[in-house]
Amino acid sequence: MLDIRHFGPGYRRDDPPPHCTDMYPAIILHEKSIAVVELHFEPGGEMWEHEADHPILFVVIEGKGYVRVDGEETEIKAGQAILEPPGKLHKAWAGAVPFTAIVIEYNLENQ
Repeated sequence: MLDIRHFGPGYRRDDPPPHCTDMYPAIILHEKSIAVVELHFEPGGEMWEHEADHPILFVVIEGKGYVRVDGEETEIKAGQAILEPPGKLHKAWAGAVPFTAIVIEYNLENQ
């Protein structure tokens, strides 16, 4: 039987994670060496600035928003992705419109 994972409306958390505002995740996959999460940002929503010890692929699938990685900011929209290197501060937020991204966090050392 196929292992179908759900995300999107109806599968997201009802409340933002700590240190986030109007950002609602849905965990698609969480294993030792990889995590795949949908992040939905309502207008004005944001994720706090933090760093990770592993690379993160941030893939926008709907709308447009903003990211800051190691002090550099840019707008990012559906059909674009950014690779956030390990050990660098990063943050994402929405402007006046919502946006949704798929985030892939992987740690090659744990494979």
